[in-house]
Amino acid sequence: MDYRRAVDLAIQRHQVEMAGPQFPKFSENYMKFLDGQLREINFQIAISSVMQYIVFLYTR
Repeated sequence: MDYRRAVDLAIQRHQVEMAGPQFPKFSENYMKFLDGQLREINFQIAISSVMQYIVFLYTR
């Protein structure tokens, strides 16, 4: 699984968080978007891990 997308989103989230006071409404909305994207990626990572474990169990 490629984690680069999750890392990029986490960096963007941090940058938006730092700029928050300057652009409060934009920051709030964009943070919600980034959080949703990160949740989706984390779900995909979890599913991938479970699938790898299942394959491991069946091939030992």
